[in-house]
Amino acid sequence: MQQDSTALITGNQYHYKSLDLIPFRFCFKFVYKYVSIIFLSVLCACGGGSSDSPPLAPALLSLSASQTAYQAANRQITLSVKGNDVSSAYCFKTDAAKPLASDGCFQSDASKTIDLNGSQALYYVWGKSATNQVSDAALTGPCSAVAFAASAKSSLPTVCMMTDQGDMVIELENVKAPVTVTNFLKYVNAGFYSGTVFHRLSSNFVQGGGEQVINGKLFEKATLYESIVLEKPGTTNVLNNIYSIAMARTSVENSATSGFFINLDNNSGFNADNNAYAAFGRLIYGFSTAQAISKFPGVTSGDGTVTPTTPPVIQWVIQLK
Repeated sequence: MQQDSTALITGNQYHYKSLDLIPFRFCFKFVYKYVSIIFLSVLCACGGGSSDSPPLAPALLSLSASQTAYQAANRQITLSVKGNDVSSAYCFKTDAAKPLASDGCFQSDASKTIDLNGSQALYYVWGKSATNQVSDAALTGPCSAVAFAASAKSSLPTVCMMTDQGDMVIELENVKAPVTVTNFLKYVNAGFYSGTVFHRLSSNFVQGGGEQVINGKLFEKATLYESIVLEKPGTTNVLNNIYSIAMARTSVENSATSGFFINLDNNSGFNADNNAYAAFGRLIYGFSTAQAISKFPGVTSGDGTVTPTTPPVIQWVIQLK
């Protein structure tokens, strides 16, 4: 039987070329479509083609402070900022207003040495990119803005103690306990406490600070000055109440040097003349920081005192006023 020119004879079966091509054409279109989608997806992911996404904005990651012995003696501290990959310039200023990219405060150096002798030592630090974008938020230092505000409300001399758990502000009874306060401030202004730790913790008693860690072990740091006369609470009327600060000592009364502790309870037993410890101030900000420090895990002794496995670090202590 004669067939159309488009047909082939195979045994008794008739197959048309047009029908044989239908599955092939369908498969080709399917593969072409989805290969194209995958190619375009990879191209976009690799940055090919046009993109309307904005460039990465500058952002500040951390702010730290360091103090050499010379700087401590001259009431100075160096602030150092770390920005993200696109941060190329930094502005250190003492007001909270966001700077313009054209402001002269921007510098390529990521650190600045500041003078602590003035009444204003709070700095706001901003970052800027090479494309003149300014970071949305600033970091503050050498302590938080809230800490400085707490200090401003006190009529007494104050220090800010920055730890790896946050900062604390302590007001000092320089009139009632002049010997103890003078001694403590000498150590503060010598930069002695930078890098020391809280080595003794008890959540319902005290937390002691001023020692250092060397090769994973706690050591007393060599003192700078002679021990001081014990100013007893019965004489000064500065009591060992909760969140007060007092000087540590040995069993000898006039043996206090650099070690201190923060009372985490009303320890009235430390006010008695026969067991006196010289309280000389109190926390006015950073109560949650003190509580966080007191809960560090460690080895507990028979009296309930904990020697922390990884001691909380005192990063620096500075006199605010």
